[in-house]
Amino acid sequence: MKRSPVCKRKRPEPLWDTWLLDMWAPPPLLTVDVWAEQHVVLPRQVSAEPGKVNLDRNPYLREILRAATDPDVEEITLCASTQVGKTLAAVLVGLYYMDQDPWPILHVMPREDDAHKLNTERYQPIIRESPQLRRHLTGAVQDLVRTSIRLNGATITFAGSNSPAALASRAICVLILDETDKYPAYSGKEADPVKLARERTRTFLRRKILKVSTPTTDYGYIWREYQESDRRRYYVPCPHCGGYQALQMGSPDPGTAGVKWPAELSGDPEKILDLRAAWYECAHCKGEILDIHRHVAVLKGIWVPQGMTIDQYGQLKGTMPSRRRTGYHLSALYSPWLTWSDIAAEFLRSRKHASSLMNFRNSWLAEIWREQMTEVTGAELRRKCGDYVLGEVPEGAMVLTCGIDVQESFFAWVVRAWGAGGKSWLVRYGMLHGWQAVEELLKTRFTEQKRGVVHVLRWAFVDSGYKTEEVYRFCGRHRPVAWPSKGTTSTLGTVVKLSRPGDGVLLTNFKADFWKDRLAGLIRGEKDVPGAWLIPKDVGNDYLEQMTAEKRVIIRQKGMLLSHWEPVSDRAANHFWDCEVLNVLAADRLQVQYLDAGPEPPDRPQLAVADPDRPRDGPKEPWIRPERLFDSTKYW
Repeated sequence: MKRSPVCKRKRPEPLWDTWLLDMWAPPPLLTVDVWAEQHVVLPRQVSAEPGKVNLDRNPYLREILRAATDPDVEEITLCASTQVGKTLAAVLVGLYYMDQDPWPILHVMPREDDAHKLNTERYQPIIRESPQLRRHLTGAVQDLVRTSIRLNGATITFAGSNSPAALASRAICVLILDETDKYPAYSGKEADPVKLARERTRTFLRRKILKVSTPTTDYGYIWREYQESDRRRYYVPCPHCGGYQALQMGSPDPGTAGVKWPAELSGDPEKILDLRAAWYECAHCKGEILDIHRHVAVLKGIWVPQGMTIDQYGQLKGTMPSRRRTGYHLSALYSPWLTWSDIAAEFLRSRKHASSLMNFRNSWLAEIWREQMTEVTGAELRRKCGDYVLGEVPEGAMVLTCGIDVQESFFAWVVRAWGAGGKSWLVRYGMLHGWQAVEELLKTRFTEQKRGVVHVLRWAFVDSGYKTEEVYRFCGRHRPVAWPSKGTTSTLGTVVKLSRPGDGVLLTNFKADFWKDRLAGLIRGEKDVPGAWLIPKDVGNDYLEQMTAEKRVIIRQKGMLLSHWEPVSDRAANHFWDCEVLNVLAADRLQVQYLDAGPEPPDRPQLAVADPDRPRDGPKEPWIRPERLFDSTKYW
């Protein structure tokens, strides 16, 4: 009898065998982008789009994240606008190394409070929400604290660039430098905080340094680092012709690529938003790329290094540069949360003011800001010559002001005439010695040759930087014409502040850089428009040289990039320049922009009379009363 076959059962594998395999198995070879989409969950308090990370929303981050695990890449520079995901990219890199490849990590922010806030409001909520990261929590108090996170054998420390001790206290394999353009130039008594932090990575051969920031000026750290990298730009294809191009800002002018809008709506940005009237014009076929096309185009985008080109099939042409220091430039034009109309409207709103335009270039276009009024040139001054000679009061002058710069051994002075709409003419300038000569200057009568009208000085600001007490006494004796003034380099408070230093003196403190900007703006204005700033055709070279003796420069102060005016060289005299600044200050004090060339009210005395010695019909109250103008401590 044949025996029936016996059903063979597979022996179960012991649990310890599986545990050993899991223990000794190498971690999966995941790049940061793949790992993030599989394992990272964004909570509601961190992201406007909570849930699992979906890099299809901002696909330009994929290559940047992959570079963080590329063995050929040592330093990554991301020069990006705000709200495009640059901070999220930095956080994902830090979390990846804690989970997949634990090493000491340092995340640096401009200030310690910023770093601790990033930890408690970004890192820790993501760890608690993501099972892949949460499994590393042991329940110990030191797992999650304000200054550091300890998971899976790795420690990520959060430090401020203003804390030298935190930057130099340990060796670091992964260094994340966030918002570098807001770092101070020096960290206490130590060196540059960026260099100080980089020194901590010297002993690691597999070090990774990620630098992320919005740019400011060409003096800023992130822009300099980007220029020293392979300078990659994100090229997207046109949905009509397939030609690849890097997105850029445009204008309503025909024939130019970029963001476009109807020319007739340039003065109404809100209407552009309401009508969704903006579009993008392709640089190749001039076709209209609409908002509905943009997301698909960005999904197909490719990062192109400097010196390489890309064809219509998305193939890179040229020699691939070294990837040791790779850099990426990213503007808000690629953001999935903005439309072409949002960008166009913001540009039109910003271009009215220099500070707003600077913010648009930095925070929206990720481009540097170059100050337009860097210096006043001799060629610009020569173009401002009017049809009159030095010493002559031109026709149309209504008010004369004077600026007096006090030095140790002499006085520099400039007299300027002001007319309707703020138009002005240089009348006379020179050097004086002794207070008696200054007193004679204040009593000088200036004659308008064509009409024979005699003018006297209405307001004179005297610099009190030198011989302060003597200036106070002199101005006290010659009120209401002479008033002491003092320029300050402070960037805080109002542009003009009044104070009483004593003895009944009313001192005008003013922000020197603000009024120098105002003077430079007048010089750069057109010659034949209301408010024109003019000089005589026979003006001397000494005046021109001193008017070009200052320039605007960029400095770093307390973690901020600031600009200010300073002499071109140590030997360059700038006395007439300072006098003209005081003239602009005096003109604004007298509100010359409201002067009218028409007939004056009957109760207002004439600003200039043919014979000042002729007796009048009883005393009249002057139309400009200094006590009223000085009644407020606010701006004018």
